[in-house]
Amino acid sequence: MKHEHPHRHGDGHSHGRQHAGPRASLTNWRESDLPFGKKVRVATGNLWIKVRKRRTCCGHPGEPGC
Repeated sequence: MKHEHPHRHGDGHSHGRQHAGPRASLTNWRESDLPFGKKVRVATGNLWIKVRKRRTCCGHPGEPGC
């Protein structure tokens, strides 16, 4: 299955974690190995997806902002 999010595998994220809500977003932020600037971009994009779709998960479990 092709992923629609803008990153390469090995960027320090995991698709195995299934979290939702603000606490999970914070955990994903802390556990991410991404450089700070990229972490901010990924989190911002994921937060906008959640707002736009009115959901608690952006569809990228384990990423910052999801």
